[in-house]
Amino acid sequence: MKRRHLQNTKLAKRRPDVFQRNAAELRRLYQRIKDEAARQPAGPGYHAACAEFHQRYDALAFPGGWRAAQEKLRRGDAETVETAIRFLESDPYFHRSGYMKEKIIPRLKHVALTREQRDRLGRLIIESVETPWRREYRQYARLAGVLQLPTIARAMEQRTHCPRDLTRRRALHVLEIMAMRRPDRPD
Repeated sequence: MKRRHLQNTKLAKRRPDVFQRNAAELRRLYQRIKDEAARQPAGPGYHAACAEFHQRYDALAFPGGWRAAQEKLRRGDAETVETAIRFLESDPYFHRSGYMKEKIIPRLKHVALTREQRDRLGRLIIESVETPWRREYRQYARLAGVLQLPTIARAMEQRTHCPRDLTRRRALHVLEIMAMRRPDRPD
């Protein structure tokens, strides 16, 4: 199992679109469930589609398997941390991918990150402020409080003058979190 994980992670580094390809396959499998349910609810085709989706989900959702990745993230495994950041950067969309992102982002607050990884996460935080509502936004905002990057603070300051109300409110929210979490903040 470990060997396969390393191979999948190395593949993710060489070809970042592995996340998008796997997401497309998961969307196809999930659509097959819907199609079979419309054709004959609880029929043999529906049960076969469900079985295939659930059998393949873990391996397709995250290189090396989603269940294994969660444990490795908890332990701070450097290779899994890098793969997780690449997953967030790729931003794949499939059934439950938003929940996965919501679980990955808080884990990153408790692991050792390189300067480059911190900068890449900073860019994701800035992007999250400007995108339509997505469930992982709040986790990104909380991560900003831990990272305390000047680039995030400057970008949020600029966005407080944005004509889009949602972007402006989110930027203020991120700045509030950063101010509350700042290590030099007087108590």
